[in-house]
Amino acid sequence: MVQKEPAAVRERAVRHPLAVVRTAAGHSQHVYARLVAKTHAALGFGRMAARREKVARWESGRIVPELTAQLAIAHMHQVPRDDVLCDEWPMWLYKAASDGAPSAWPWTSGGTAEALRSASRPTPAVGRGLFTASGETVARLIRAWPHTADPPPPPPAAPPASPRGVAALAALESRVAALESMICHLGPGALVPLARSEAELIATLLDDAAFDDEARTRLRLLGARASAVCSWVWLLGDRAAGERCFLTAVRAAIDARAPRLAATLLAHLAYAHCETDGARGALALVDAAHGLAHRPRRPPAPLHALLHLRRAHAQARLGETTESGRALDIAEAAMDVATDRADEPIPAWLLAGTMLRMSAGVVHLALGRPTKALDRFAPLLDAATADVQSPGIAVLYLPHAVRAQLAVGDVETAVGSGERVVALLGGAPAEALERLRHAFAPHRDVPAARAFLEHLEKGRHADGLPGGGDPYADVGERGPGAI
Repeated sequence: MVQKEPAAVRERAVRHPLAVVRTAAGHSQHVYARLVAKTHAALGFGRMAARREKVARWESGRIVPELTAQLAIAHMHQVPRDDVLCDEWPMWLYKAASDGAPSAWPWTSGGTAEALRSASRPTPAVGRGLFTASGETVARLIRAWPHTADPPPPPPAAPPASPRGVAALAALESRVAALESMICHLGPGALVPLARSEAELIATLLDDAAFDDEARTRLRLLGARASAVCSWVWLLGDRAAGERCFLTAVRAAIDARAPRLAATLLAHLAYAHCETDGARGALALVDAAHGLAHRPRRPPAPLHALLHLRRAHAQARLGETTESGRALDIAEAAMDVATDRADEPIPAWLLAGTMLRMSAGVVHLALGRPTKALDRFAPLLDAATADVQSPGIAVLYLPHAVRAQLAVGDVETAVGSGERVVALLGGAPAEALERLRHAFAPHRDVPAARAFLEHLEKGRHADGLPGGGDPYADVGERGPGAI
């Protein structure tokens, strides 16, 4: 049986964005309903009932407002009409809190630098809960960006980099490589602030005259790698910042003429969308990644496997089991091929064999094959190897292993895995806690599961991201302690 999480769980995990926007503006549901009705009439859409119950139903997630009502709400919060027409409800509401998307900056070194600076900033409280655009919208954006279809133009003449610039670039490449090596040792809470600092430094250096065009291309590539590490903030609950970091990394990679790195990053963004009930959009992202990865020829085996794993995951979530199984077979066959090297520098952690194996486990679980899933999760669960796995890998895939263990009736072992999830995230964001509660609820009669649920309930209101400021300020030191 295909595993699918009830929509009610996903809705409870994060406050509805309309509720967040409304309360941020200081309005009750009754007052907000009157304002929407007044704006609706003023825009020429006619009269509409101004009832509190209407707003309550919108915020419950059970009812989607009519398009004219959405346009009235968008007008109230200064969200462009085109965003409402392009993005699905309620994704476009987060544009009210947007502090600069990667697409907003001009396609120059200065624009890439500004995108890097913007991506490294924490998201205002109003915009954290969900991704700010659907996967389909992101895929359209990627296809519209410069350089995604045209061959690289000949580089313009420029003065050579100064000795100071050459030395600084070499040192920075070593720093980013060191940052990536720490993925094996630190959790997301500790890594994200470090990566954010590197991204800000790279943005500053892109404006420095000491670097020639070749050096700036290398800087953009480093910016893509640092921003990719920044994107792990979505695991801490700030999906909007995670999406900005993903897209900034993709933009910088395209700007550095590294389309396969951009494709790899899009595939990881597809996983994030699929995990948050955006499977249809995830397929659009995989299609966009496929186009980048196959320029000018078939991608290396690990990237070929990753793309098919992401496709299989999304198809399984959509109930397309035959297509999913076919894509999974292709992916696992590619994983058995001797690893070949890409012709551009894709960081090893983005295509690690362990990560590919865990991704296959996620697909097997979604297809209703928990035993096969547990086989793929074995490196994460085996006592002899679990402690040497990257905390980030554990955060990504342990919740799936918990569901697989529960599916085969191994409740007590699942409790131990659930405790590892909470420890790795220093308490875990509210959404992760909600998912664990849902997974264990049917097993409440087992003493170990009941005790774990009681432990989660105690942290229901205390855990999660703070309401303002830096979303990872108080969890930055917790990752290492969980290893």
